Amino acid sequence: MGYNSTINKTRLGDQGAIRALLEVGIGRGMGGDSAEDVLDAKCAEACCFALATLLLNRLNQQIMKELNAMEALVQLVEDTDSMEVLRAGAMVVASLVPPPAAKKRLLCEGRTVPVEDAGGREALVRCRQWVYGRKEPPGWLLTALATCAVTEDQALGEQRGREEAAKKAASEDLFMDTRAVDSGAASDDFQGEFYDHLDLFREAVAEVKPGERRGRKQRGKKRERFPAPPLF
Repeated sequence: MGYNSTINKTRLGDQGAIRALLEVGIGRGMGGDSAEDVLDAKCAEACCFALATLLLNRLNQQIMKELNAMEALVQLVEDTDSMEVLRAGAMVVASLVPPPAAKKRLLCEGRTVPVEDAGGREALVRCRQWVYGRKEPPGWLLTALATCAVTEDQALGEQRGREEAAKKAASEDLFMDTRAVDSGAASDDFQGEFYDHLDLFREAVAEVKPGERRGRKQRGKKRERFPAPPLF
């Protein structure tokens, strides 16, 4: 129901779907050799797939944090004997990893990533070694691992580089707004739009000659003057 629908993801999260899927997935996902364990693993795998979809919504990620279930989820991925549950559970962990730019911003602010604090990186490494040991890992797994590898020193170094570049550009260009180059929150698209508007502003300023506004006459119909009322 939540696939390709942000509204349905939000509704399911509000109705308690995150808690229900976690309870079933963690409770039945350890795997085993018996027929019952195999069936339980399939059920847990389906729950993990549903969780990975719902957690693409930021509001549902906040619900996940409020439930304090990240450590239990990571423990499932690290301890399960089912390769299917391991792969599906790693998808859930990867959905909780923020984008690279967002993680760098968190590190620059002195904060950490909750899923990494819970051991999410180790769970992803286990999935890569056991499930994809002899084949190329999928893009979602490689992206999550690359994001987890970003360090605070790297994030701070990039931030200092942006600040120095902004100061240098501002010293060379009086029209430069250093707010467009901040800690990384501004996207390339936003910066491109900013510079487009800046070019238009420069062209408009260049077309206006000194003293032109003062000598410019009012356009359109002249306003009719009425005689002043008599004084009694």
